[in-house]
Amino acid sequence: MLVQINGSKTEIPDGLSIEQLMRARNLPYTIIVELNGNIIKAERWGDTRLNPDDSLEMIQLVVGG
Repeated sequence: MLVQINGSKTEIPDGLSIEQLMRARNLPYTIIVELNGNIIKAERWGDTRLNPDDSLEMIQLVVGG
């Protein structure tokens, strides 16, 4: 199925949760996830399934300066 991730159309397997997508892409857990305009708390990533045409924004937090 197609979803939009950070502005790019991306093909992913049907029924993935946000957590499964993050694991598959080796993404760090120090990110903020917005799904269709709503911020999803980290404790909900495993329960939140992605659907066709969903729009995800994943923003990595950077520490230091």
